[in-house]
Order: sequence, then C-alpha cells, then structure tokens
Amino acid sequence: MGSSIFYKEKSKILYFILILNIIFPIISIEGLIPWTICIFFMYSTKRAINEEVNPMKKVIIFFILNALSIGAYNVIVNLVSNNLAKMLL
Repeated sequence: MGSSIFYKEKSKILYFILILNIIFPIISIEGLIPWTICIFFMYSTKRAINEEVNPMKKVIIFFILNALSIGAYNVIVNLVSNNLAKMLL
C-alpha cells in the first residue's frame, strides 16, 4: 500500500522537485560552481526518477544535498572573500 504520489507514473511532484533545484544557483553567489553542482544533482534526480520504482526518497535526498552543497559553497566563498579583503586593507 502506498500513495500514488511516491510512484513515478502518477506523480508530477517528482518533476516539480527536479525543476525546483534550479532556484539554488539563482539565489547563490554568482559563479560557475553553483550551476555545476545544480546540473549534477538535477541529472542524478532525473536518473533516479527514470530508474527507481519508488524514487521519492532519492529525489528528496538529492534536493537536500543540492541545497546544502550550494549553501556550503556560499559560506566558504563569503568567509574567504571577507578574510582576503581584511588582509589586503
């Protein structure tokens, strides 16, 4: 038993989460790395949707990993740029 939301044949939420991944590089610090991370996780999500019978768990994990990876990148870039500005001034 299970809800049809978790199965790829009847769920549009899986594809909505796939497209929702693109919001993170848009609100991120400009650069190529957030877009590369996003494309990697979107590809992994699409592959999980196509190959898994019940892909919802993997789709959510990839979504969270995408957000955490890009968030960590933003924090690191912010710290490095602040420290570099202090060293130069």
